[in-house]
Amino acid sequence: MSIFFDFNVGSSGRRFRRAVDGDKSDIECIINREHTDRLFGTPDIGSLIELSTLSICMINESKEVTGFMALRDHPNISGVDPADWEVWIRNMFQKYYLSRNTLFVHFMCCTDAVTDVFLEEAFVTVFRNDIYLLNIVIVVPQRCPDGWTARYKTFKRHNIQKSYEKLNGGGESSFYIYTAMRKDFCPQLKIRRAVEEDNDDIVEILGKSCPALQELYGNYYISEIIGRHPGTDRRIIVADYQDKAVGVMCLNSKINYNTLQNTYEFGPYHGLRKASPLEKENYKRTNALLNTFGTPIMLGKWDPFKVLSTHDFKPFDEKPSKTKISHKRGKGLSKVNFDCQHDVRESFDHIFYKQTSEDYSEKDVSPSPSVVIDPSVANLLDGDPFDYEIVNIDNILLNVPEVLSSEFDLLGKSSVVKLEEEELVTYSGEPNAFMIELFGLREDIDDRQSFYLLEAAFEIMKAYDYCVIRVPCKEKSFHLLEHFCFVPTRSKINSQYALYIAHRNSVLSKLRVRKAELIDIPQITQLLRSLEGRETLWTVENTILRKNQLQCYVFISGVSLIGVGILEQSEQVDFIRAKYNLDSYRINKYHTRDQYNDVLVLKSVIVYPVFETHFRFFARDMMRLSEANSLLWLTAYRNKWVIHKANSLAGSMIPLIPRKSEIDTPLPELKRIRDLLNTVMPFSAWFINKKLTSVPKVYVNTRILLVGASRTGIAFLNTLLFSDACPYLFFNNVTLVSPVGLPYARRHKSASETMFPKFHTNTDGYLKSVPYTYYVNVVQGTMTEINKRDKYITISNGSKYYYDLLFLLIGKQYQHPDYLKPLLEREKEIRSGDTPKYIRLDVPQPNPEPRIGHYTPSNVFIVNTISDANKALNSVKHLTYQNKNYLNVPFILLRNYWAQRTAFIAVNKSGMAYDDGILIDHEFRTEDPSIYAAGPATKYRRRYYADNMRLKYYDAYEIGTKLGYQIKNQLDPLFKEPENIKYSKQTNFDDFREDTEYTSVDTEAKSISNSEYLEDFPKIPAFKKPSVSYCVLPGGLQYLEVRSPGKKIPHHYVQSLHYNGTVMETFKGGYFKLHLTNDFIVDGITCLTPEKFSLENFQHIYGLSATVLNNVHVRYTVKKLDDFYQFFRAPWAYFLYHDQKDELFGMVKELLPKGNSEGETVEEAMRKVGENAHQSFKSPTKLKIRSTFEKSPHVEAITDYIIEWLSENDVLLPMYLQPFQTSQYDYDLKQNPAFRNRRNTIVKMMSKIF
Repeated sequence: MSIFFDFNVGSSGRRFRRAVDGDKSDIECIINREHTDRLFGTPDIGSLIELSTLSICMINESKEVTGFMALRDHPNISGVDPADWEVWIRNMFQKYYLSRNTLFVHFMCCTDAVTDVFLEEAFVTVFRNDIYLLNIVIVVPQRCPDGWTARYKTFKRHNIQKSYEKLNGGGESSFYIYTAMRKDFCPQLKIRRAVEEDNDDIVEILGKSCPALQELYGNYYISEIIGRHPGTDRRIIVADYQDKAVGVMCLNSKINYNTLQNTYEFGPYHGLRKASPLEKENYKRTNALLNTFGTPIMLGKWDPFKVLSTHDFKPFDEKPSKTKISHKRGKGLSKVNFDCQHDVRESFDHIFYKQTSEDYSEKDVSPSPSVVIDPSVANLLDGDPFDYEIVNIDNILLNVPEVLSSEFDLLGKSSVVKLEEEELVTYSGEPNAFMIELFGLREDIDDRQSFYLLEAAFEIMKAYDYCVIRVPCKEKSFHLLEHFCFVPTRSKINSQYALYIAHRNSVLSKLRVRKAELIDIPQITQLLRSLEGRETLWTVENTILRKNQLQCYVFISGVSLIGVGILEQSEQVDFIRAKYNLDSYRINKYHTRDQYNDVLVLKSVIVYPVFETHFRFFARDMMRLSEANSLLWLTAYRNKWVIHKANSLAGSMIPLIPRKSEIDTPLPELKRIRDLLNTVMPFSAWFINKKLTSVPKVYVNTRILLVGASRTGIAFLNTLLFSDACPYLFFNNVTLVSPVGLPYARRHKSASETMFPKFHTNTDGYLKSVPYTYYVNVVQGTMTEINKRDKYITISNGSKYYYDLLFLLIGKQYQHPDYLKPLLEREKEIRSGDTPKYIRLDVPQPNPEPRIGHYTPSNVFIVNTISDANKALNSVKHLTYQNKNYLNVPFILLRNYWAQRTAFIAVNKSGMAYDDGILIDHEFRTEDPSIYAAGPATKYRRRYYADNMRLKYYDAYEIGTKLGYQIKNQLDPLFKEPENIKYSKQTNFDDFREDTEYTSVDTEAKSISNSEYLEDFPKIPAFKKPSVSYCVLPGGLQYLEVRSPGKKIPHHYVQSLHYNGTVMETFKGGYFKLHLTNDFIVDGITCLTPEKFSLENFQHIYGLSATVLNNVHVRYTVKKLDDFYQFFRAPWAYFLYHDQKDELFGMVKELLPKGNSEGETVEEAMRKVGENAHQSFKSPTKLKIRSTFEKSPHVEAITDYIIEWLSENDVLLPMYLQPFQTSQYDYDLKQNPAFRNRRNTIVKMMSKIF
């Protein structure tokens, strides 16, 4: 992720970026306590960085920190409740500031060299980060001297407003505030209507981004629109700077509503039309929630302090259902249960949910986006209400009074029937939208100024509430889209344009969040009209009236309620940390365990989608009001792709993915977590904290089509969608085409996984815990055609799927015995001489369409997926004797391991270059720049001379990860290419031909030497992850082989080498072999054991030094080690299997000596020692370096960092030393004889080796 805000803020290379925890020591070095203690006190800098809404650092051209500022959403006064500061500042200072547009400075500091510019440039950076931010407030306590502002010239230059506390008694004020306003630091451009004189400026602006306009309409089309057609529906507004148009926006109220409605999902927006009086009346009559909950409140029948019971609800005309309700949930219902005890009430789960969930592995129909049932309610709910569940809602919250059940049940059935009968709803109201036809800004104008053009557009088009804009999917996003809501296309509809909608109230209205009250229920009923909202409304009733442990908040725009959120206390946060990568976004040491509300869980959050721009603000203000620092959302696994979700904030939250390392330990400290992992069904998790709410959301509209759910494809999706590198990116147009959809099945059989090589990232539990179906359109089908001209593929059922970028990650599978039989027979005939090698083109040759046969006997199975394995095992389970002398024995066929034949034929028919694999370049591109390929079915072009470096010889997951990062950077509009990269992604590789000759044509031309040519030639990517084979053999034997990446070298050749390293073997508990290089680096592992514990963690030992492995070579040589299984499963080794291990080793190399920020890093110091050693780097030299390094100040820095790293990962590494134990450890190290004896023993062991 690029953490920089502005790359050219000031002179001398000054710029700002987000502060990270690693900046803590640098910031503390520039703090001048004389200027900061009286103003801000002595806060912990690390805690400020972690818990602040926004914290930024100023850095110079040497990337050194020269300034720091931390801002939060409440004042830094201990006596003011963060939830009530708006009232406090209104009463004390007569200032009507809102949480949406105000931030408070909790700390700031800078070096003396930048005091003149730091504050001004910091304010500019903060204001530019959030266009809705209007005020930055500094609260000055009484003890602070009056002259503190003299250090910053910004106060005099901008005349920052100073406000004193208004006291009734007229006494001396205890503190005052300074307010920096947006208008003083980021002046707004003047917006006006365009005139004919603006033609040249506007044509020049639009011509740079769209030259075709000028070619089609001439040089004066703007003046013609303004002067010759003033009565049209078009309006043109411009941003004016120094009497010149620097920005333009062309508006048009004439829209083809039918075309848009046929293409996009307009249900939540009422078809972009105003509701007619008849529609409003019908809405009130059919809204059962309003009649049941809202009407009694509006008529005053319910006292706000009354505790409701079932007797308060009057039955309707329909008779209540007399069906006996079971208290048990069906088997198909999924729920994360952490053994929480609640009161038992009657369950109505059968009303709201089906007993089973969809599973595409057992169907032939492709999934499609869901449709909202009620077009009048703008919420993001799943279209199929019976197939969704929020795992946080307990049984007590899913209950409604029995008198309501019959009406809800009838209404639910009728709604579902209506959905099936009519796919498109007709709206009869007046048009309620205008569109942006043209938009452009001059290159030197900040793109964020486009917001003011949007504000002016709504002011001009007063008769309309919606603004729409269509942008080509292949174009990168721009800042204007941050204020719009993305609208998905309808089911089975393709469009090369992405549609965005903005609402008037989202742009112009004042937004607030507060606790829900009883009077809000009538408006909440309008929000929750659809079936999904019924149990939510009953929960709201309980929360408001019964004051239970839940917290309910409402989102207000002006006086209208636009959203509701329900929070509950979190449970098993340590389990979530152990299962998911939560620690990648949250530094645990700054979150105290005794803080009750530190992490809260979203039970349900529903907001009108047109306010998507403000979703993260809604989450931030709910955290402020509830005194929480972060929010989680947990959902049960559902194998269905949905656009409208029960949690509207899911698209603005960060999806968490499971850890890549497996927890397999007998330690009692981890027993509870291990038991939960084995008992709790798979579920997905989302996360957001205050720091992430200040990160803007950037859409990527590019139509990404992925063919194949191979291990490479899964790694590509994980990196593209879920990596922590760019949490601000949101890909809204990703499609996966695979014969079985995602590579897992609903009904999982553990025996099925034993039929495949075992990888933790391919297990059923891991895949079901990653929310692919929320971000990817999963299509079940087989690719049969690729049309490169029109950019679409055809699948087996005839459907077409269009793309801007196509990724062929098809991999290889076991094929039918007759796979490519005609081609193999022809090759055999050519070798025997019966058929000529070349075919005469002047003689017509029959070329019949290839036929694909799938017939196999009933007892023969070709197993390539979990679904195939399940079918094979089911057949084995139901075997029967046909007669006494014949047994129907199943046969599993494993041969012809190659690309699927239909995909192979589609690739060849498309005309793509194929040479024993799809030909690709060093960036995985084929000859078509919009088609990429990776995996074992590919091959580098011959110009690379890389036949021995084909991708099939390397780890598939690493290949997919590298491709994912490449595409992510390519599509990220905020990503900047490093300056030292010589070749861009548009390099024309036809320039690098093998037969190119360079000659001097004239005296000024220079010939290029062959060495320079080879140096400039792009290199293929390097892969470092080992090649791993892990499987279960017949008889229950587990086999693991870990070897160096690349083509496997024959074993007999390795053994023939003069010296090929060291081999260490043990035989207790099974066979375990370690192979070390000459430098004692592990480069090979082989395990074979009948034990039941997992062997997968042992692959993390590869590439590590024997010294890091607790001097394993020393222990083995002196015969102190005879069981590698026991040794590497001991508590000391578990940090080696942690998924952040590589980060630990990488950071240790970059550490500076403790207390010396100008010294050399560990890597630099070791490199200097190695350069000085030259050829004398032998055993005595190694011992001398070791003794010298033990006295180095780097050791203390490394020790402190490792202890801090262990404290951050204490949930998975409780067996290691924690910070609170360091004092006792230091005492034992000096006094306890056990430590002295151990030190002497190691010295003796090493002396025997060297």
